[in-house]
Amino acid sequence: MHSSVTTTSQASDSSAVSKVINSLMIRGLDQVSLRVTISEIRRDVLKQLGVSYAGLGPNASGGFGSGVSALNITNPFAVNGALGNSATIGWTMGGEKLTATLNAFEQEGVSRTLAEPTVTAVSGERAKFLAGGTIPIPASENCTSGVCQLSFVQQPYGVTLNFTPVVLSQGRIQLRVATEVTDIDYSKQLNIGNTSIPGFRTRKNETTVELPSGGSIVSAGLISTQSATAVTGLPGLMNLPVLGSLFRSRDYQRQETELLIIVTPYIVHAVDPKEISRPDQNFTDASDPQGWFLGRVNRIYSSSGGLRPMPNYTGRVGFITD
Repeated sequence: MHSSVTTTSQASDSSAVSKVINSLMIRGLDQVSLRVTISEIRRDVLKQLGVSYAGLGPNASGGFGSGVSALNITNPFAVNGALGNSATIGWTMGGEKLTATLNAFEQEGVSRTLAEPTVTAVSGERAKFLAGGTIPIPASENCTSGVCQLSFVQQPYGVTLNFTPVVLSQGRIQLRVATEVTDIDYSKQLNIGNTSIPGFRTRKNETTVELPSGGSIVSAGLISTQSATAVTGLPGLMNLPVLGSLFRSRDYQRQETELLIIVTPYIVHAVDPKEISRPDQNFTDASDPQGWFLGRVNRIYSSSGGLRPMPNYTGRVGFITD
């Protein structure tokens, strides 16, 4: 009876040692591709209207110039400065001259900015994208023996994207994203001697969100409206009900900006190289006769008016009926 129990124990130990379960799982780091759409519409309106006068008399004792030898009434534009489009009317009588200058200007402009960058980074790593450039601006001035020299630094402008993705679980992504749009604003530039220092207009957006793969977050409502109006004229006469417009100038400016940012993260998967198409695929330079007589820069294989098969093409075409 004792030997029977001993045999069973040995068999049980042998079975326990032979069964080994490997629970280790080795996987690569997840990668996240971020697609960002930045769209901006900017509208600018400028309006100017003003009248200035200049007069000369023959002497300072009589006629139009009695008591004064010259008359000069200038109504400047305080917001934008004189932008042009002026008309001058003059009267000359008996050596006395009077000139009236009418300045009128109106401009409406619309600017559209669209950027769609795509950046890929490993989970937990930081990535940066810049679509724009740099412009040199003065940083400091060094003077030696009476000779001064400016030193410059490169100021970036354009669309800047910084993001750090962290894959939490299958299909869930924590995203820290910072978007910055910087434009050069020459209307705010500063002139020092012969050097012009432009101004910059910047819009920033920084946030941390959790999204599924393929989900989007939209940052909207980034609307900015700025308007300025200035009226300059001769005191007293500029306030007359109707004739006051002949003795004053009006300068008006309005700027409206609307910015929209759409961010969509994707967990990256490998694709077949055949599924990737290049921008220059199927592009061929135009032949010399097409360039000379038709003004074309690329070859056109067929048109709606005269369809013809593409040369050297192999593959199935037409309809397939099962």
